[in-house]
Amino acid sequence: MFDIEEKTMTGSAISYTIPDNTHSMALHAVDGDIDISTASDGDVWTLISGDKEAIDTRTLAGETIYFKGDNGKKLQIRLLKGLLS
Repeated sequence: MFDIEEKTMTGSAISYTIPDNTHSMALHAVDGDIDISTASDGDVWTLISGDKEAIDTRTLAGETIYFKGDNGKKLQIRLLKGLLS
């Protein structure tokens, strides 16, 4: 099953907890650069506007990641959930 969520950036870090039973997630910086980190004050990598990044999340359920971007910019999160063989 696929779930799609969209987050609107506020200029401050937004926390996101990876849901249980998530196999992988894809991040899409829709209309602006988005900084991503695993700690609110940790090292970041930047997802450039228009780019997408896939993450294997099978061992990351319950972990929190942080997103930060200019006010009003959008981040789309696509989740592949359920058991896969």
